[in-house]
Amino acid sequence: MVAEHITNLPSSKSSGKRSRTQMLVVHSAETPLAAGYAASVTNNWLNRSDVEASINAFFGPDTTVRSVNTDHAAWHATWANGLSVGYEFTGYAALTRAQWLTAAGKNMLDRAGREMAADAKIYGIPLRYLTTAEVNAIANGNQTIKGIATHAQIDPANRTDPGAGFPFDVLMGAIKRYSGTITPPPASPQGGTITPIQEDELSAKDVAEIKQHINALLINTYTSNGVKNLPGVRPILVENQKRMGALAGKLDAQTELIKQLAKGQGVTIDYAEVEAAAAAGVAKAIADGVDLDATVTIKKDAQ
Repeated sequence: MVAEHITNLPSSKSSGKRSRTQMLVVHSAETPLAAGYAASVTNNWLNRSDVEASINAFFGPDTTVRSVNTDHAAWHATWANGLSVGYEFTGYAALTRAQWLTAAGKNMLDRAGREMAADAKIYGIPLRYLTTAEVNAIANGNQTIKGIATHAQIDPANRTDPGAGFPFDVLMGAIKRYSGTITPPPASPQGGTITPIQEDELSAKDVAEIKQHINALLINTYTSNGVKNLPGVRPILVENQKRMGALAGKLDAQTELIKQLAKGQGVTIDYAEVEAAAAAGVAKAIADGVDLDATVTIKKDAQ
């Protein structure tokens, strides 16, 4: 999000306050998409007394120019003036999507998103693009349809702006970011399809890589801080189970020997060997990381 920058160049060229607002209308100004043009065109052309045109807001990469108050009908879209808020975007209708989405273009679209989100909230405009049929219905008197339209839809015989390459999806994404709403992506008002913006979302590739990393971490081996083939959780558990099994076998054998001694079965005992075996078992258990707490008492009876 770019920092907000507003240039106020008020214009009195208006048909007065609108009785209702049904559309936000997008225009291309047919100027270079560059800093300085929004303010220059508004001040040196739109605000001239001999020019019968005006706009509510004019977006450039460097600033948002506010001209006619948004509750007043600017002279921007013939029959739709009294039903809409009009917005000029620096750039040409002939621009490709890539040309609209330069760094300057993205800054401009972000500025437009902030301004249009605020106006949509004020005038109850849903965040959706109107179809040409819906625009025609408004022209024929329908007062319930609302949304965002283009100059080309308002005056198809004479206008093509903002053009087929205009990034409608990016503009809508910016409007939604500033309005805080998430809705399904709209259809393009000038044909074709719109690629939904996926912000702060993981791609299928991202998800696959994360799954592979988790799988390696839990099941096989993984790399950390440049150290490769570190054992995952599963190999560690398997190795610990093997060690515990081996220790359990040794303890079982020693337990069986002690039971036989307790029953007085006449087994000959080398006490030094028993002590050495016990010490070795304890040392091995500690080396293997086994938490061992045991007491071994050997009583030598007189023979």
